[in-house]
Amino acid sequence: MRAIGAGVPIIQLHAGESTPFAFDDDIRHFVSRVAVLRFCCHEVHRQRLLRMGIPDATIHVCGAPGLDKLLLPRMSRAVLARQLDLDPDRAWALIILHSTTRGSSDPADEMRQAEAAIGDRQAVWFTPCHDPGREAYLRPGQMLSVTNLQWRSLLYEADVLIGNSSSIIIEAPFVGLKTVEIGRRQEGRDRVPYGDGKSVPRIVEVLRQWTP
Repeated sequence: MRAIGAGVPIIQLHAGESTPFAFDDDIRHFVSRVAVLRFCCHEVHRQRLLRMGIPDATIHVCGAPGLDKLLLPRMSRAVLARQLDLDPDRAWALIILHSTTRGSSDPADEMRQAEAAIGDRQAVWFTPCHDPGREAYLRPGQMLSVTNLQWRSLLYEADVLIGNSSSIIIEAPFVGLKTVEIGRRQEGRDRVPYGDGKSVPRIVEVLRQWTP
């Protein structure tokens, strides 16, 4: 709101996406209305913006910029295991569960499903985001905090990604990591390619040519 009041141009990333079971949807579509430029990850997102009445000239399909970093150098499995106290000889299961902020959910059942999906793999639990209801998904003393380098390396080295994070829809397919989706948080999100790892140069080029 401060940006709007001050006349500061708003530029939106991941515009036109839909997450009906997370309140991100309300915020995302509000930002789409007030932004001056909208960068989309896929043509289906562009079409959704057009149906909202957004001017076509302000929409650019460039892909998800977060995927670009997944093509950067990664850590070896041995170094990653040593830094995160993981067993390099076991399969690793990454688990990310967030609260579902639109519609009903059963956190206890979701946690049970996640634990069942782990099987005999070594579990790597991640802290849920700060949405309301996150407390039900916390596992004190068991959750990792990792650097960007460690995270992208884990995506390549893990055996499976379990949970309801957007990473199941966006990052995991990009690196070929299999997934087990739990609950409804990502239900309704478009299952499309979100980029090719070359999004940032496209976005920068649009910004260079843009005239406020």
